[in-house]
Amino acid sequence: QIPFHVWLPDAMEGPTPVSALIHAATMVVAGIYLVARLLPIFEAANGAATAVLIIGVSTALMAATIAIVQTDLKKVIAYSTISNLGFMMAALGAGALTGAMFHLMTHAFFKALLFLGAGSVIHATGTQEMGEMGGLWKKLPLTAATFIVAGIANAGIFPLAGFWSKDEVLKAVLDGQNGVYVALLLLWVLLSGIYTARMIILTFFGRPRDRHIYDHAHESPPNMTLPLIILAIMAAIAGLVAFEGVGKAIGLPGGIGEFVVRYGESGQVLSVNGSLAVASVVAGLLGFFVAGYYWWRRGERAARLAQSMPELYALVVNKFYFDDL
Repeated sequence: QIPFHVWLPDAMEGPTPVSALIHAATMVVAGIYLVARLLPIFEAANGAATAVLIIGVSTALMAATIAIVQTDLKKVIAYSTISNLGFMMAALGAGALTGAMFHLMTHAFFKALLFLGAGSVIHATGTQEMGEMGGLWKKLPLTAATFIVAGIANAGIFPLAGFWSKDEVLKAVLDGQNGVYVALLLLWVLLSGIYTARMIILTFFGRPRDRHIYDHAHESPPNMTLPLIILAIMAAIAGLVAFEGVGKAIGLPGGIGEFVVRYGESGQVLSVNGSLAVASVVAGLLGFFVAGYYWWRRGERAARLAQSMPELYALVVNKFYFDDL
């Protein structure tokens, strides 16, 4: 979480399958699990839960903003990971225990898929720079299709996995009468849509920016594409599995919420707030539209926007100077 997040994007130098395991499913969520486990202590300490909420929201917004200007494909996904971890931490600060654990689970599927999809692209092209890609869906149809599924899940679009867990968290924050935080998290959903669609557009659509790389690109072999297909199926359906059912199926009587912290009623049952669900999907789709407006074809509009606000652009592209600090 902010400001201790700077190591994670630099850890992307490792092999992509390692990134997928460590940065989607295991190591980075250890802190989330720890806070979830100790949530009654945070709630008992005066103001501690609010501090967790504020840090989580700040982390989510900061990382999503930085992701919009990154040019390295794996760096975009790395900042997306930081952003989603901030969202989980915000959920815990708002007391949304089951929502945070649910998002931890769904996020593991679509983020691992994004990393392995990026690995497939890097294997095919020999580069991680999105400025040298473009038009790759013709050469890598399976990688492109699965990557787009992961992107839609990451943006929280109905009915993929990310939608259900994001909605559960947003509903819990709203139930806690945190109207300002709900608005900020809806802004985060918008930013998530922007960086996700930008990443997909620059990698797979438009004209090839480097003809030599495009001509030599090829679909990855089955031992690389099969995991993509399996993860794409999970990224699509993981949120549809009744959460209580998941917990009970693996032998936890109160579902996963009660498994993490046993107190109060037995595990919460998921329910959907219709208007909030619509608002979050609209925010995600609006992000897609904004990204399409600025980056479709050659991205001249995005370049002009960056030139019109040089100080702001420099601030974001230098990652708010946290690394230098």
